[in-house]
Amino acid sequence: MSERVEREPMDPELAAALRELANAPVRPSPATEARVLAEFDRAWNERPRVVPRRLPPVWIAVAASLVAAIGFALLALLPAKAGSHGTRLNSWLPPSGGSSASGTASPGGFITLPGAVALPPLESGQLVRTDLPVSMLPSLGITPVGAQGRTVTADILVGQDGVARAVRLVNQP
Repeated sequence: MSERVEREPMDPELAAALRELANAPVRPSPATEARVLAEFDRAWNERPRVVPRRLPPVWIAVAASLVAAIGFALLALLPAKAGSHGTRLNSWLPPSGGSSASGTASPGGFITLPGAVALPPLESGQLVRTDLPVSMLPSLGITPVGAQGRTVTADILVGQDGVARAVRLVNQP
């Protein structure tokens, strides 16, 4: 169904002239080239000159001194914060009565969980009461004394980040 369109043969003189025009290098006349270059020169010379201003050496010295002073102040403050990191956590917890050091659980005191001191400071927390398996107590650093049954009731202090920080065993009559 496609029809083929027949072209009329091109005039041989026209074809030769077009081929010659295509192969000829295109060069502007010297007068046109001179006008174009003169216009570029005029536009280049009329553009506004932006001269970069340099800061006097005094301001560079002042800026360097400020950076050094801030750096030394930060270095002086960081060790103080790092040293108080652990004490901030412990100040939120009631005294454990030495139970964490001896490894036995005191019913009224919280025992800091292993690794909790390395966590960020405790800003807020929640108390969660749960039943813990007796077999889990040694991994928390608690030696069960007279634990009867398979579970014990415990209060767990959970920090603002959702990580457990301390545990205490609850006496139930």
